[in-house]
Amino acid sequence: MLKYHTVQELADYFNVSVDALVEKLRERDIECTPETKLAEIEYKYEMDRGELKAMLEEIINELRG
Repeated sequence: MLKYHTVQELADYFNVSVDALVEKLRERDIECTPETKLAEIEYKYEMDRGELKAMLEEIINELRG
């Protein structure tokens, strides 16, 4: 399940820079580190899974060009 993965694992899976991913999340007022689990982001920022998934897809697509 996606929510059990960390920001680092997500970046590695999609072959994007974890630093760039963290920075893009910060631009959206989401503070995290590479070790932050996606479930923690959902909980802390009161996001539902679909909302988080859509945001991450948008960021990853942007980073991949």
